[in-house]
Amino acid sequence: DYPCEIEPHTTHIRPARLTYPSSPPRFRHYGHLLELWIGKIAEEQDMERRKAMIRQLSARMRRNLSEQRGGIVETTRLAHDIALYSEGKIPEKEVLTSLG
Repeated sequence: DYPCEIEPHTTHIRPARLTYPSSPPRFRHYGHLLELWIGKIAEEQDMERRKAMIRQLSARMRRNLSEQRGGIVETTRLAHDIALYSEGKIPEKEVLTSLG
């Protein structure tokens, strides 16, 4: 006599495998999430919010690039990378004015 019923052993069905992204990020040291973030900034219409998002993004990119390469990261490099990632939707001049 047990205090509870004994349940028979059941076999578990394995869940389906997760799909991985088919294309790797363009710059591995920045990662996929920053690519998505840049896309959201490019779609943003409110200029004040867009400037704030660019400042946050550049701080994160500066940290990632500094961890990868070491040393000080130039602002012009970040502006160039953001413009390259966004395919010109966020021009370098806008990034430099947001950071300056």
